[in-house]
Amino acid sequence: GRGGDDEAASTCSICMEPWIRNGEHRICCIPCGHVYGRSCLEKWLNHSIVLLQQCPQCGERFERDHIINLYAPGINIWD
Repeated sequence: GRGGDDEAASTCSICMEPWIRNGEHRICCIPCGHVYGRSCLEKWLNHSIVLLQQCPQCGERFERDHIINLYAPGINIWD
């Protein structure tokens, strides 16, 4: 893209790597609507104190069973 916006929209904001359709770093979201690679969210939770299990972008609380796998067409460029 010309401004890099497209690239930013298809990468995990925790690790800055593209997410994939299946596998450990598959695309997923949490209740606030922010999208990450699943393995990054799980690592984020594993390294968080229980009281600080919150979205890295907006700070909304979430737990492991709040993570939702997404099935989006067009994100399979990297897998």
